[in-house]
Amino acid sequence: MSERLTENQRYTITVTDNQRYIMERAARVVREILDLVEVYAPETPQREKLKQLMENSIYAFRDDMLKKFTITKPAGQKETS
Repeated sequence: MSERLTENQRYTITVTDNQRYIMERAARVVREILDLVEVYAPETPQREKLKQLMENSIYAFRDDMLKKFTITKPAGQKETS
């Protein structure tokens, strides 16, 4: 039976090479897309809102992918093989 954890308990997260790749690639994609918007869209409040919406969407996708590949465990818990 799994132990119920409180909000205040800490977790350790091991970042895998795949997760690191997802984080790095998402950051590059965001920069590339926002750079293109900067170049081709006139400077307006709408452009800034568009950039924010695009950035939020890409990072939301990244977060979904990271959750799919993340294993969390309570801090101090030993690895089991």
